[in-house]
Amino acid sequence: MRLAAAFALAVAVAAGSLAACKRSTAAGPKAPTVSAITVTLAPRPVGLRWVETDDSRMEVELRHGARTAWVGTRRHHRTELEILEVDAAGVVTKLAVTYREREDEDSGPEPGATQAKRSALAGKAYVVGVVDGKVTATRAEGGRVSDAELRELTADHDDVGTVPAMDEILARTWQLGVTVDLTADELSRLAAGTRADAPRMTFASFTLREVRGDEAELAMRTRMQSSGRTSMTIDANGAVVIDLRTGWPRSVSLGGAVNGTIAGMPISGNIKSTQVMTVLAPGAPPPP
Repeated sequence: MRLAAAFALAVAVAAGSLAACKRSTAAGPKAPTVSAITVTLAPRPVGLRWVETDDSRMEVELRHGARTAWVGTRRHHRTELEILEVDAAGVVTKLAVTYREREDEDSGPEPGATQAKRSALAGKAYVVGVVDGKVTATRAEGGRVSDAELRELTADHDDVGTVPAMDEILARTWQLGVTVDLTADELSRLAAGTRADAPRMTFASFTLREVRGDEAELAMRTRMQSSGRTSMTIDANGAVVIDLRTGWPRSVSLGGAVNGTIAGMPISGNIKSTQVMTVLAPGAPPPP
């Protein structure tokens, strides 16, 4: 639920603009351009089901004197989720989670060398909740989870029981073509809870780029940085596409450049990531 939920937004189109667009016909006058949308938070209902797909890849070149080597990581996750409980404020407190596909792979430094990373969650189903601010989980059939499973589940769902910071930050009115830079306080809220060695977002901006039919697109620019044995700067551009019928994200995509050092060795490379959320109609089977 992490990145897709981080952009779980409810969008209301300002002053009937979308309705005006829907009334237009090829023979009639041109519909007015939507110049603003207001993003508001709306709770997700019990019984809501969706599928998240998460595909990402990073490749970097390591340089040590005259020698170079390429290393990389690849991830493909496909997860089905259903909301089982919400609290009085509408915040999700319990989920059914099924990990249909969970592939993680490291490559390099020798050409063609790859190594798959095993996941304790692949092919399994769980009920994930929160008690006193901590993630809890059981197997879907009621059995206990292992420590390894709980670590992975916590990393995936540590926003259960909270309103994700990104939801609150993006809950504002957006003007077409106007860029909004996040403040230092907003960036600090996004960094809360991240691992000490994980890249932190040090800059982010969003621009309402387009409203088309039943969806709106926010362009985004970000900079993420880490320090320590691995020091990296990731400059990335991307987009959030939002379904105006429900206010939920359809996709989040990012791509950009990676530069820095690993154990003193210079590195440079690229990163690409796409997350897609597909909401399922009641009783509908997941897409193939």
